[in-house]
Amino acid sequence: MPLIIDSHIHTWGTSFPNRPFPWTPDPFDSEHLLEVLDANGVAHCVDITPIMYQWDNEYGLDAVAKHPSRIRVFGRFDPFANDAEGRLSRWMLNSGAAGVRLTFYGNDLQKLDNAEDLEPFWSAAEKLGIRVAVFAPDGLWSIVRTIHRHPQLHLVIDHMGLGVYPGCTQPLLNFKALFEFAPFPHVLVKISGVVEVSRDPYPFRDAQDLVAETLAAFGADRLMWGSNFPVVLEKCSYESALAFVDECNFDSLERDYVLGLTCERMLAESGNQMDRS
Repeated sequence: MPLIIDSHIHTWGTSFPNRPFPWTPDPFDSEHLLEVLDANGVAHCVDITPIMYQWDNEYGLDAVAKHPSRIRVFGRFDPFANDAEGRLSRWMLNSGAAGVRLTFYGNDLQKLDNAEDLEPFWSAAEKLGIRVAVFAPDGLWSIVRTIHRHPQLHLVIDHMGLGVYPGCTQPLLNFKALFEFAPFPHVLVKISGVVEVSRDPYPFRDAQDLVAETLAAFGADRLMWGSNFPVVLEKCSYESALAFVDECNFDSLERDYVLGLTCERMLAESGNQMDRS
C-alpha cells in the first residue's frame, strides 16, 4: 500500500489560560485526529501549530510524545526575536520537531517589509539547514527576494502560495510568484488549501488546473499533499480532500511522491523520519 503522509494538519487541546481555543470551543485532540487518519489509510501527519497558540508549541510536542511513530511538528517561531540561531537549534532538539513555520498576512503582513530585522533569522535558518514553512500569500514576492538572497534556504511554500485565510477576496492574486521558486532545489510546495479556494464543487476542476501548473514547474518530488484538516471541513470532507489527489491525473510515481515520499524525505532530512513498520 502506498505511503500516505498528511503534511498539513492542526490539532489543539482543552483550553486553559496559556492555551486559548484556536477556532472552536471544542478541543480537537490528537486521539481524534488519529481516528480520522486511520479511517482514511493515512500513516503519519505533520502538525502545524495553530496561529492562536502564538509561540506556544507544547500541545504539538505533547501529541508527539503520545504518538511518536505517527506525528511530527512544525512549530510557530518568532523570527524577529534575538538569537535566532540559538533558538532554532534548541527547537530542533525537541523530539518530533521537524521545522518551523512563519505566517505573514493580515496585520502581520507589514512585518515582511522589515528586511533588516528578518535577515538574522534567514541567515541562521540557511546556515543550519532547518526547514522553514512560509504562509505569506499577500507577501510572496518578498519571500521571492529572500530566496535570491539566501539560495540555500530549505523552504516550504504552504498552500501553494494561495490566499487560504478567512476574508481573502483574491486568493490567486500572487499565485504566479510561486513559480519564481522553481529554480531553487531546496524549495518544496504543499498541495494544501487549494480545494478551499476552488469555485467548483468536487472534484474541484479549477483547482486541478492550478496543481497541474505547479507540477509542471516543480516536479512531483518537490510537492506534498496536505489536508489542512480540520479547517478544510468548511469546504469538504477529509475523504474528499484526499481523493482530490486522484483527480489530478498524476501518474503512479508522481502520486507516490505527492502523497508521501516527498514529505518522508523532508522529515528524514530533519532527522525525524517516520517509522514505516
